[in-house]
Amino acid sequence: LSKREALEWFRAGVEVDYEYYPIYDSIVIFFLPRWYGDPGEVGRMIQEEVSRLGGERADWALTRMVWSLYSHEKEGIFEDHGIDYPMLKKVYEKWTSQWEDVETANYYCLYACMAGDRKAAKRMFDRIGEEFDEYCWGSEENFRKWKKRYG
Repeated sequence: LSKREALEWFRAGVEVDYEYYPIYDSIVIFFLPRWYGDPGEVGRMIQEEVSRLGGERADWALTRMVWSLYSHEKEGIFEDHGIDYPMLKKVYEKWTSQWEDVETANYYCLYACMAGDRKAAKRMFDRIGEEFDEYCWGSEENFRKWKKRYG
């Protein structure tokens, strides 16, 4: 399967159901350097696909692909892969102003910590309180480490 073919399959899948999470995970894995991508390519692919989609679909795609990237790489998603934190922040600012759920706040807080956005991280830690999402943070220890640093 070539990169072009992988993107065609991904785009067709998004047209069928843009909320289907596994399609985002699959394309991110495909473009990781350990598989078929070149260094930095997965970040460029994410930016291009998000720009192509636009609107609510772009917001959904961005957050899902960034989560997939984080779940496979853990570190360096902004520095090594070129993910646009201000674009991601804009989506999470919108969502956290519309929704009261703690899950969204957890993810925003994690990314704010990783990007060094102390103000946003502090705001989200205050909102989360002790309701950390272990799936998001990986462990309570990781949550506490970041909270000590930015909370």
